[in-house]
Amino acid sequence: MRKQSLIPAMLILAAVSLQGCNQQADTAAKAQTDAAKAQADIAKAQADGQKKIVDAQAKLDQVVAQNNKNVVGAQADAQTQAAKDQTAPPPPNNSDVAKAQRGRKQNRRCAV
Repeated sequence: MRKQSLIPAMLILAAVSLQGCNQQADTAAKAQTDAAKAQADIAKAQADGQKKIVDAQAKLDQVVAQNNKNVVGAQADAQTQAAKDQTAPPPPNNSDVAKAQRGRKQNRRCAV
């Protein structure tokens, strides 16, 4: 009688043990999947951040170029007006104008 009751108890114990092993394997696989997803998310976030930096730098370069163009254009207009009007005072020295001229000269060197 003892052997007969022991056999079902052993089967139940074996089934519970195997189920626990399967759950551990599932948990390990899920952890690996989660880790891979986290790495992919990190890589995407880094790429997005780099793209934002490049876009911002391009926008900054565009604004600086436009401002330099405006300053140089205004200076050229002032020189043209001064050439027409001999009594006009010379334009004052301006650090912004000097920076724009240097930037314009550097752009010419880079274009060659």
